[in-house]
Amino acid sequence: MKNKKTIIILCVSIVLNFYGNNTYQYFINLNKISNYKILVTLLPPSVDSANINFSFPAIVPGTYEINNFGKYITNFNAFNRFGEKLKIEKLDSNTFRIFNAQELTKITYYVEDTWHNKKNKGEVFEPASLNLDTLPNSAKLINTHCLFGYFEGKKKIPFKIQVEKPNSFYGATSIQNIKSTDNIDVFISPNYHLLIDSPILYSIPDTCSFTEHGSKISISVYAADKKINSTEIKTTIQKIISNYYTYLGNKLTAPNYHFLFMFSNNLNSQGALEHSYSSIYSMPEINYVAIEQNLKQFVAHEYYHTITPLILHSKEIENFNFNTPKMSKHLWLYEGVTEYISLHMQAVSKLISVEEFLDELSIKNITMRNFNKTLPFTQLSLQVLDKCKKEYSNVYVKGALLAMCMDITLLKHSEGKYNLQNLINDLCKTYNNTKPFDDDILFDEIEKLTNKNIRYFINQYIDGPEMLNVESFLEFCGIELKGQKNETYKVLSINNKANTQQIKLRNAWLNINTL
Repeated sequence: MKNKKTIIILCVSIVLNFYGNNTYQYFINLNKISNYKILVTLLPPSVDSANINFSFPAIVPGTYEINNFGKYITNFNAFNRFGEKLKIEKLDSNTFRIFNAQELTKITYYVEDTWHNKKNKGEVFEPASLNLDTLPNSAKLINTHCLFGYFEGKKKIPFKIQVEKPNSFYGATSIQNIKSTDNIDVFISPNYHLLIDSPILYSIPDTCSFTEHGSKISISVYAADKKINSTEIKTTIQKIISNYYTYLGNKLTAPNYHFLFMFSNNLNSQGALEHSYSSIYSMPEINYVAIEQNLKQFVAHEYYHTITPLILHSKEIENFNFNTPKMSKHLWLYEGVTEYISLHMQAVSKLISVEEFLDELSIKNITMRNFNKTLPFTQLSLQVLDKCKKEYSNVYVKGALLAMCMDITLLKHSEGKYNLQNLINDLCKTYNNTKPFDDDILFDEIEKLTNKNIRYFINQYIDGPEMLNVESFLEFCGIELKGQKNETYKVLSINNKANTQQIKLRNAWLNINTL
């Protein structure tokens, strides 16, 4: 292991030496946080143009919302080698133009905490926030997109990040750590995209790990009142990952994966954000039994994102523009399929009962009525940042039901032999994390892998305005509505008088042989 680490560090050193001055070198000090602000210092890569733009992200992948992280930047200054300030001009919320940039040797600025920011409370989703809590021994959540910017045209060169930290703190992250002492960490990223794909949770360590079929899973927890610990969470996560291995066809897609948890006394703080090799969770610190089911669902959902959109995605995501994004029209796939699969996997793996699974679908079926019933999902996706912003939450509701109905349709027309996960697996044979699909031809590719019945389904319900009648699809499987539960939603239940064909399809869908 020691030799392997030495080789990795040597390779990184070779890369840095190769790029020479063409490397971003960032410095922050977690011991010097004042008024929820932190100083960032950048020794920039060489610049050969007279003027250059330096930007912070307006949006980051996975959030589907314009946050304009440049709003939280103050006292932005650029200097030459004599320590003299260069002229700068703020072009918009996120971009600074630096003049005489060929003389540039240093940039400094302050970044405001977005987690505790009273002026903009709730504006930035907590798992995407910068948490600079100033209480003794409190955790610091370093979402790198909040802190670090880039030069126009220079996102594909290395970034080196040096962090001074309290002696007792550990930085949990998926990003490559090339140096770690009691009070300094040094991280390296080959490009900006991977850098901002790698949050860091700094805290007094509460960590554990396990290996599942060759994949190393690491868990880091911060809970101020110590009501929850990483060992407790490990049992739940291990069940999820173990059953995903079987569900995905005896494979796991991430060789290393980090789960980062922040628990707080905010009872309304519940959410998670996926990354390629990690996910960050914000949850209330209460009795673990009370939050276990929510945590299980969050973990199951975020982990499936290692497949879509992190492996299976369009060119719009592969070449993501952090400041003027062009959205993909396939949120039904990225979020809808993910939400459905996260529930279906638990049902067929017996992590939740069939009744609990059907209850979740019932809730979504009722909730769907609060949204535009005839809005094509492709249109919602393309306009999710503006015209269809209020419809976004429907990706977890109707999006999941669309995936369920597609799953049932696939099984129906293959006599139970081909399901939605089989389709995803086949798509991943053609497309992967370095080979994105063309947004406009994905439906053609799906038709080639399946049949005209699936294309009809897509044209009607995903790419078209037809209302989704969930009950008719469930009827194929002998599932029916049965009265009310707590007068809040209709309950789906198994029809014990179903015919042989319905039972066969239901067994194939839910992986059950007896009812």
